[in-house]
Amino acid sequence: MRARVRCLAIMLPSLLELVACAGTPSRNETGVTATDEAGKKSACSRAGDAYVPGLARTSSDATFTVRLLDVDPTPPAMGQNTWRFEVSGVNGAATGVVPSNEPIIMTSYMPDHGHAGPSIEVTERGGDEYQARMNIVLMSGLYRFAIVMGDKRDDAAAYEFCVQ
Repeated sequence: MRARVRCLAIMLPSLLELVACAGTPSRNETGVTATDEAGKKSACSRAGDAYVPGLARTSSDATFTVRLLDVDPTPPAMGQNTWRFEVSGVNGAATGVVPSNEPIIMTSYMPDHGHAGPSIEVTERGGDEYQARMNIVLMSGLYRFAIVMGDKRDDAAAYEFCVQ
């Protein structure tokens, strides 16, 4: 019984934040709710990146580049998402940029809401290619997906997508 109460006490603040956050519409910097291309209200404060195969981002310290090979569904949406991406040196430098002892880590964050998104599982597919799987189930909105090598959290290649 004591373990259940302790577990509830730990989980309750997170659950309350999600419930409170779920009812909050995203607004852009001017305080106006954003609209999508069709003029309907959007769950995002801004459009974010437009997905196209090959969309590349260089890390903030310019040490590596990530290029999206495939995103399913396209664009990223609520539910199960699978991304395939390639990590290379800046300007397409030779393979082998990722040291063998450095895992590739991908995180998600909702900048409009100020909290983390779902956890993401990244697996190596061989060479410099990786696959990321995530299940976005709790809320739609603008997501920032950051890809880093190992513990270098300040050197990220990032994408922002409006997930609906």
